[in-house]
Amino acid sequence: METVWKITNTGRLDKIKFTVAIASNKSPGVFLKKDEFILSQKRMTTMLDAQAKRGYVAIEEFENVDNIVIGEVMKMSDSEYAQKRVQDYSK
Repeated sequence: METVWKITNTGRLDKIKFTVAIASNKSPGVFLKKDEFILSQKRMTTMLDAQAKRGYVAIEEFENVDNIVIGEVMKMSDSEYAQKRVQDYSK
């Protein structure tokens, strides 16, 4: 089991672009829509840092017990998306 970062679009923009670290020498560029997330190594890239400071992405630690592929954009299920919206509204 590996602890990685789960990066989600905060919803302020429909689609955002940044780079994620998937290995020590690989940082591909990705587009992330509102209902998507991506797992990344716990290493900040310049573009990811800029988007996080602007509040466009949320970064949280994630226990990858299901061995989800790192660096692959995934869709949140409808229930996860609804829970996130409720949490954002209640802040």
